[in-house]
Amino acid sequence: LVKQTDENTPPAQDLSDELAKSKLAHKETLGQKAELEKQEVELRKKITKLEQEIEYCMGQVRRLQAESTLRAESNSDGTGSVGKVLNIGSRQYEVFKKPIGKGASCVVYRGISKDKDEMVAIKVVSLAKLNPADKEEMKREVELLRTLKDEECIINGLRL
Repeated sequence: LVKQTDENTPPAQDLSDELAKSKLAHKETLGQKAELEKQEVELRKKITKLEQEIEYCMGQVRRLQAESTLRAESNSDGTGSVGKVLNIGSRQYEVFKKPIGKGASCVVYRGISKDKDEMVAIKVVSLAKLNPADKEEMKREVELLRTLKDEECIINGLRL
């Protein structure tokens, strides 16, 4: 028996070689895909880091713009001009004359931390205007505020 083959049918060895080449190409493709996936992960990490850096920088820009606006306001009509420099611990604060809020026994002013060049709010309480119950409430407020991080210098400026 002789098997007849069509002229267009490649011999078995050629098919075997093509299959081996195809498998090798597939492995290379898988390797390239894995490498690309690793590169993608690294790029995503870099993008995340850059986004965080951009957000930090934008926060700094917003802070500087706010401080610039605050300083411009303070110089425009004099009502927001610096009234005095307040020393609390080792820090100094420029306190603006124009209050940003008032209550029955307190006034809140804008200020700028001279060492950090940051805007702050400074609450001035008139203890003479407080009854004993209000003084206790103020002590609780101060204790709560003391739990805030990095604000102890302002809170320690209060004397109860």
